[in-house]
Amino acid sequence: MARPPDPQLQAQRRAHLCDAAYRLLAEQPAGSVTLSQVAQAAGVSKGQLTYYFKSKDELLAAAIERYLERERGAVFAAAVGEGSVRERLRALVEAALPERAALRVEARFQLNALAYAQEQPALWERLREAYRAQRELGEALLAQAQEEGELIPLPPGAFLFVQALLDGLSFQLVLDPELDPNQLRAQLLFALEGLLAAE
Repeated sequence: MARPPDPQLQAQRRAHLCDAAYRLLAEQPAGSVTLSQVAQAAGVSKGQLTYYFKSKDELLAAAIERYLERERGAVFAAAVGEGSVRERLRALVEAALPERAALRVEARFQLNALAYAQEQPALWERLREAYRAQRELGEALLAQAQEEGELIPLPPGAFLFVQALLDGLSFQLVLDPELDPNQLRAQLLFALEGLLAAE
């Protein structure tokens, strides 16, 4: 009698396949990604791949979901981690603006994922929800800072502008190799520090 599949091993294999799809989506549009390419990038047969994902759409949606969970996890850890509000804002900026190589991969993936998701209503809504959740985490962090008297009064929704700055700086860094990520990160943190009342 055959042993039942190990759920943990199956989850690991699915994650490995999603990571291979992520790397390909960071290099080319979704329309040109094939299951054969993903299988080759993952070092498995196409049959093994289709055991876990019945179609390219299913695989790409899972890869985007995995990315969103990973990104949301990093932002969540930064926003609700230990330390002062000032330290958590710094951690959030560092999580959102990693080193240039990682930024380049992430920006290309985001562009290709957004283009693909526009044709997939459920996935598009999932992307919107993930962005909304990040904003809510940021807003909660700013609200806590205001309650603790560390932050000057800000209008509701102020974190949207911080998020827009982070997104814009990410693409600026990808597009202009002469920009220094450490310097931009420091400048953004300096601007955020200006919102924090002197201790």
